[in-house]
Amino acid sequence: MSEAYLDAALSPEERAEALLEELSLEEKIAQVRGVWGIRAEMWQAQGEAFRQFVRDGIGQVSTLAERECRSLEEAVQVQKLCQDAVMAESPHHIPAAFHMEGLCGAFITGATSFPAGIGRGASFDPALERKIGGTVARQELA
Repeated sequence: MSEAYLDAALSPEERAEALLEELSLEEKIAQVRGVWGIRAEMWQAQGEAFRQFVRDGIGQVSTLAERECRSLEEAVQVQKLCQDAVMAESPHHIPAAFHMEGLCGAFITGATSFPAGIGRGASFDPALERKIGGTVARQELA
């Protein structure tokens, strides 16, 4: 392994090209896969299975399972457990992207839940949609 992709003196494009040359076919395929996240109380039971599943990496982890977390701290703990496993188990330690659908709001404990988009669309109020979008963005970023 040349590990040129780790050289900060190279441009992002050069580093990306070097990484793609290093990745096995299995690792490249893993980068287009996604997986549901694991709740904290399930981690002990599923942790080893999850580590085996991400042994070649994983492109994305859905955070929708985190709606069952009782606090933002617990949600952070779950993401950290998942990310640590992905980074430790995969050969090139590529971090996963965590995501969720936010049409009705950030789907996490303590976030605002807005009415369904079709109902809001019937209001014909673009300014309201911009406000809702800003709120969802701030809450998901937090």
